[in-house]
This record gives sequence, C-alpha cells and structure tokens, in this order.
Amino acid sequence: MRRAGAASGRSPRAGSAFYAAENYSKGRLEFRNVLQIDGRNVEARYALATVDEAQGNLRQAFANYRSAADQQPDHLPSLIKVGQYYLLGDRQNEALEIASAILALSPRPIP
Repeated sequence: MRRAGAASGRSPRAGSAFYAAENYSKGRLEFRNVLQIDGRNVEARYALATVDEAQGNLRQAFANYRSAADQQPDHLPSLIKVGQYYLLGDRQNEALEIASAILALSPRPIP
C-alpha cells in the first residue's frame, strides 16, 4: 500500500489529530487534501468515512468505506464497516459476501 504524501509531506496523521479532538471540519479538510494528492490513499479514504459517520452523513460514510474496500480488498476495517452497513440496510446477501471475504482474510476472531 502506498502511503499518502511520501513526496508531498501530506499524511492522514494531521487529520487524525483533528478527528481525535472532535474537530471534524478540519479533519475532513486534511483527509481531503491527502486524497487530492493521492486519490488512492486507503487510510485517508477510510478516515474520511469515519468523519462522515461521526457527523451523521451515513450515505457518504458508506460510499467512502466502500471505496476504500474496493481500492484495497484486504483492508479489514473498511470491509467490516461495509458489512455492518449492509446488515443495517437489511442487505443480508451482500453482508454475507463481505463476511466471507473477511473470513478468508482473517480466519481468527476479530475483536
């Protein structure tokens, strides 16, 4: 997986600090900046989804979690969130597909 901003100096860390301080608007801005530089940065995409979720933008959160999972099919945190959203949306078949993918990647229990 390529890290964001190796050459640019941008990483999701600054956004994570804002997120931890519940300053979601600044966190969102930082994560979007990383994604402008490297649109395929899975950690920044996942982090942006967590901001969306914290602010109640559940459709956008799902879209970003799904995008992160599509970009990196072995990114367990994204897969878990996508599976949870499918369950909440009463989409059992899709949730089962995601659960199967998760089990194939990590056959041990996930805390």
